[in-house]
Amino acid sequence: MRDVNALLMSLAIDREVRNDPYPIYKEFRALGAMVKAYNGFTVATGYESSTQVLRRSEFGKGLDRIAEMPENAPYFRERSVPPSMLFQDPPEHSRLRRSVSHFFTPRSMEKMRNSVTDIANSLFSDLKESKGGDLVARFALPLPVWMIGDILGVPKNDRFALQPYVSKVAKTLDFNLGQDELTIKEAEEASEYLIAYFRELLTEKVKTPGEDLLSEIVSAERDDEGGLTLDEACSMAILLFAAGFETTGNLIGNATYALSNNMEQYKALVGAEVDIKSAVDELIRYDSPVQLDGRVVLEDVTLFGVELSAGSFVVTLLGSANHDETIFSEPESLDLGRVAQPSMSFGQGIHFCLGSYLAKMELGVFLELLIGQGDFLSIESMRRKESLTLRGFEEMVVQL
Repeated sequence: MRDVNALLMSLAIDREVRNDPYPIYKEFRALGAMVKAYNGFTVATGYESSTQVLRRSEFGKGLDRIAEMPENAPYFRERSVPPSMLFQDPPEHSRLRRSVSHFFTPRSMEKMRNSVTDIANSLFSDLKESKGGDLVARFALPLPVWMIGDILGVPKNDRFALQPYVSKVAKTLDFNLGQDELTIKEAEEASEYLIAYFRELLTEKVKTPGEDLLSEIVSAERDDEGGLTLDEACSMAILLFAAGFETTGNLIGNATYALSNNMEQYKALVGAEVDIKSAVDELIRYDSPVQLDGRVVLEDVTLFGVELSAGSFVVTLLGSANHDETIFSEPESLDLGRVAQPSMSFGQGIHFCLGSYLAKMELGVFLELLIGQGDFLSIESMRRKESLTLRGFEEMVVQL
């Protein structure tokens, strides 16, 4: 049996392992729920251990609390604006999240269902008319880009031009043995471009507000103790725009590939033997668009028999937690009718993904379109992203 350091090395550098990390996750779980690696770095391998780390107050996101960042942990760079709520602890996290959370409630998101359906129908019709094409470039990415752009109030002509900059920044969140200098330089330049863009956009919205989320968070009426500064709003805008399409774009591609390898499950969906909601939940569990997360240990604590020191770092393997045999029966099998615990794909605790309901809605609408055409699409070629943290496809050429 390989030790935890050997397994981490495989995750970090082996392309084949990254293409299919689930067998190696099983090896991680066999070592225990919490496993110490080198330099005090710890891995939460299962569902319960990951849940505890993500929910308990002894763990946080404040990067300034890390005693020594392991060199193969996600790479974070300082920017000219404050850290987003993704890297903040209470009370700052609570204040930042509260400023936008009302926009992402199920009730608010349901008001957007018609827009999601209309955009998805238009994109899918274009794909069918040309008898196929790159599902990622022509559907999986455009759908969430249009939606989050509408929510935030990003001008339509700018939305897709911003996407390459977001992708360059996202590369620095990956789990590997260090970023090369070119990747770091490109990410820094892309980050500063996004900051400049959104700072200018927000300044315009202060002068001429619209009916959108960015206008609301910089409005004069919100300029109180709980309001956001312009720089805080800039960080929030970048986070929401990036998260709004990176996760869903990956989710649709992963779900399509999973169904292509489990046609009996797709036929059950077409035959209404399972419903859309349970199918969405299972597809999200089966191949999560977010494979791992991390927390800083804020105070000394013992968890699952492992002593953790303040300032050390814990990685939660969300993809592994979703395949934990103690929680999910036959976890390596896709079962669209599965009734089980919620997956870990959108995290847990105070950092649970704000856009989870919208992402599920977008995937559900896509499944409805697939069902409507009857026969499943044919995948002609595909290329996975190199990233493990944000798992998805760079390209997926399909035929309809």
